[in-house]
Amino acid sequence: MPANSNIESATGLGDIGKVHVPEKPHTSENYLQQEMGFQIARKHTEKLRKIVLISLFVLPVILISLTFLIPTISFMLTIVAVATATKGILIERWLFFAEAKHVAMTYYEG
Repeated sequence: MPANSNIESATGLGDIGKVHVPEKPHTSENYLQQEMGFQIARKHTEKLRKIVLISLFVLPVILISLTFLIPTISFMLTIVAVATATKGILIERWLFFAEAKHVAMTYYEG
């Protein structure tokens, strides 16, 4: 899938022609490259997506269902279900950010 932004649109010089950056903007990585240019391996993405599905949906439903069967520990099961769902939400939000193609990285593409 082609990106919506490229070096021509980022600089506003696309109407003139193809833009070529003669050298990289920095000699070493900077904050933007570390925070916005994050790369995640596909095998890790798949594993994390499975963890999200289990911890955000499957386990909380099972734990909340168990509260009706075992009312004596229903409070503890509810706390564990909320903690598990919170873990799933945090991982999902991190994946959303990590997989994004940030426009700021267009400047650093060579």
